[in-house]
Parts: sequence; structure tokens; C-alpha cells
Amino acid sequence: MYTVTARHHGGEWYVDYELTDTMSLGGGPHFVIDARSGEITGRRYEQ
Repeated sequence: MYTVTARHHGGEWYVDYELTDTMSLGGGPHFVIDARSGEITGRRYEQ
């Protein structure tokens, strides 16, 4: 299960997926999305 947060800052949306169980291994994706075009301008994945 993930907790998803989205925040708008400086013309971009930052969307983060965090595991709700702190004892779980791994992580979720993190995206940066251009607020005007909707294009994903950055992404990273935690392992």
C-alpha cells in the first residue's frame, strides 16, 4: 500500500508514492510533472 502526495511548486507538480509499511523493503515512484503541459519532466524509483 502507498500513501500518495501531490504538491504544486514553481510551475510543477511533485507526486510521491511512499510505502505505508515502514518495515517493507523497496519504495515507490516519484514524478515531476509540468503544470502547463502535463508532461512528466522527471522521475525516479526507489529500490
